[in-house]
Amino acid sequence: MKSSGLRCTIAILSFLLQISASVKVSLEKLTTLYVPHSFEGTRRYGLSSGAVARAVFDPEAKLLFAVGSKNIIIVDTSDPRNLTNTRYLPLTGVDITDVAYCGGYIFVAVNNKSDPGKGRVVVYQAYNRGSSSITEVHKIVVGDRPEMLLPTSDCRKVVITIEAEAYQNKTGLVIDPEGGVGILKFDTANISGTYTFRKLDFKHFNDKVDELATRGVRHVFRENNNPFSNDVEPEHVTFNTEETKAYISLQENNAIAEVDLVSETITAIHGLGFKDWSKFKMDASDKDADVHLKTWPIFGMYQPDAVKYTEIGNIGYLITANEGDAKEYKNWSEESRMAELELSDIFESNATRREELRQITQLGRLKVTKIEGKNLTTGKYDKLYTYGGRSFSIWRADTMEQVYDSGGDFEYFTFLTNGFLFNSNVDDGRKLCASFDSRSDDKGPEPESLELGYIDDTLVIFIGNERPGSLMIYTVDRTKSLPQPVYQGMYADVPSEFAKTWGELYAERKVTNLDPEDLVFVPASKSPTGQPLLIVIGANSGTITTYNVLHQKHSDPDPLPGENQEGLGYLLWMLCTM
Repeated sequence: MKSSGLRCTIAILSFLLQISASVKVSLEKLTTLYVPHSFEGTRRYGLSSGAVARAVFDPEAKLLFAVGSKNIIIVDTSDPRNLTNTRYLPLTGVDITDVAYCGGYIFVAVNNKSDPGKGRVVVYQAYNRGSSSITEVHKIVVGDRPEMLLPTSDCRKVVITIEAEAYQNKTGLVIDPEGGVGILKFDTANISGTYTFRKLDFKHFNDKVDELATRGVRHVFRENNNPFSNDVEPEHVTFNTEETKAYISLQENNAIAEVDLVSETITAIHGLGFKDWSKFKMDASDKDADVHLKTWPIFGMYQPDAVKYTEIGNIGYLITANEGDAKEYKNWSEESRMAELELSDIFESNATRREELRQITQLGRLKVTKIEGKNLTTGKYDKLYTYGGRSFSIWRADTMEQVYDSGGDFEYFTFLTNGFLFNSNVDDGRKLCASFDSRSDDKGPEPESLELGYIDDTLVIFIGNERPGSLMIYTVDRTKSLPQPVYQGMYADVPSEFAKTWGELYAERKVTNLDPEDLVFVPASKSPTGQPLLIVIGANSGTITTYNVLHQKHSDPDPLPGENQEGLGYLLWMLCTM
């Protein structure tokens, strides 16, 4: 879209669309707490400093237990308009990766920096306002880089994803430990008592790699005969309603693992297949000086980060945030720019068109994998696969059939309502305008986090986009037999002050939710305000932000407070570049 008149028309129409639409769900911001990355001496703050990344809510005490890379942070949320950092606990020699709460105990997953094979789960008695300390009750070695943990509702079983990311030793050799699923069980409801721990591995799938590949499962790093069971990197976990099954995202492998929690076995790996970008539109270049949403003759690997289970019409579904991720080490990478690969006649029979697609304003800059798509006979690429789906998807849990994908919605609606943030990337010293379109060649908006909220018969789906920190909101009518998501809106807490850098806006406390790594929904019955809450953890901005989730029937005449009616984002971006 080169015409400024057309761009202006679209921006104005989007504004009119925003103010006339009857929005059912929106967010009303309450407050933001900026978390320091260091509490020692003078508190220190900064972008991308690892201040906070994950959190869990204690509904009884109205406390939020959050973790950054080095600290456990306890936040009083009894007044969601005035969050108070009541206490912190620093941990040394570790990287904290996740936190969970259950039955009066806090569970923390930590990566051991000095000895990666001895990652741990540390269990504490939960802090309360009448106590001045946090008591450690267990320190349990679980394996290489525990990534996420999830307790069952009775707190007696905790499932831990053991990501076991590869790393390089002092000689430069890539060490790829065995990925796994940990099951921590407590003998009684007394969590401070005895326990057992068992790690499940993926070795029984090593001889099924070729079969799995036909369904889209990837075996990526094969150097030095690295087996599939070491290549898998379990990340997010969710349970079915009965808590008899766990579903775990294997992001780089483009798959979901299914675990039987009764027999304690990994029963299946479900490949997610590939997204046909000839049927949806995306912007594939950061060098085209504008937004160009087009269809392309390529495929996307869904590669979800977050995954959540829900039931709609008495049928179980998995919802995924399709971020995408590549494997890359110091002397090895699966990534390539599209223009660096030689394409075959099968990819595109017209030689002129093949060359056109290789231009940097077309597909030439797009990052694709070198692993899939190569014809071993000709050495050329018959198909190209890029990272992530730039979307969220819904899959039927019993068959893993995809029943919905948001297609190119995220880029399209960002373009319409907050265009100056389109595929943007947060950079401390970079101005907002200079960030525009800078991630189109990579994974676009990178949807990474996911939360589900239930309000009456409505399922509210919140998706957090890492770049540059926007939230997408959809709803599903749970009384219908099939999930039919309805787009409700996009929320981005970034002002249109184009002359300033991201770092300047952060210093002025004007940006939040940058890299929304974690989203926490609090139902009205457990909320301090009596209204549903959404708590957003901005990992890049080091922020904890609270929102009222406002729910209104479509027939109600008045607009919801907090509804984003700006709609002029793209027009403002045009002004900043004039």
